[in-house]
Parts: sequence; C-alpha cells; structure tokens
Amino acid sequence: MNVTLDPTGELVENKGHSLARILPALGLIPSFVSFAEDTGPTDSAQMVWDAMVEAYGFGDTSSPEWGTITDEGVYVSKYDEDPDLHPMARYDLEGDRVVVYQYHYGIVAVVSTEQTIIARMD
Repeated sequence: MNVTLDPTGELVENKGHSLARILPALGLIPSFVSFAEDTGPTDSAQMVWDAMVEAYGFGDTSSPEWGTITDEGVYVSKYDEDPDLHPMARYDLEGDRVVVYQYHYGIVAVVSTEQTIIARMD
C-alpha cells in the first residue's frame, strides 16, 4: 500500500496544516485499510469496504446519499451548505484497482472505476 498525505496539497498550502498535524488526525482508519489489503482480495471497492467494515466493527455506515468524489479525490457533499473536503490521505492499494480517500470527520471513500462507496467511520 502506498499512502500519500494531503494528496491535493490543499491542506498544507491553503489551510496552513502541517503533515505532522495530519498524521495523528488519521486515527485508526489507516489500520482498517491495511487490514483490508492484508486479509483479502482488493479487486473491487466492495471487497475492500467489506474488509474495512469487519475491522471497524461497528457496522456498515455507507450510503449513496453522502455525495460524490471528484477525479482529484475531493468529497462533494449532496448538501450545498457543506464545504468540499480535500482528502487528508490517499491509500493506493496493491493492484491499483482501488483507492481509499480519508477526510476530516471520519469520512472515507473507497473508489474503483466501477463503484464509489462513501461512509463515516468514527
């Protein structure tokens, strides 16, 4: 797995965050992504998400109602009053078929060319 902190550069360049501040804010979510990569196939967003939910242990919180993810990995809420969220981290899983983005507020997106799953893991 390859992990990129602040993949869009927005948080450091325009929000004044440092990478040292972003790293502890990731919490346990990196371990859920690692578990997904270590325990099963990573051929689809659904397979990765199912393994992440197993590691998380609090059920599936995904919904198609959350919003969308741009090609750059920016989360756009379905609610106009919510600001767009730039990812704190991008996790490129082995095989390059699935990418996981992590945002503030425990929001994650598991993205493949066939499917996008958005949820909150807090």
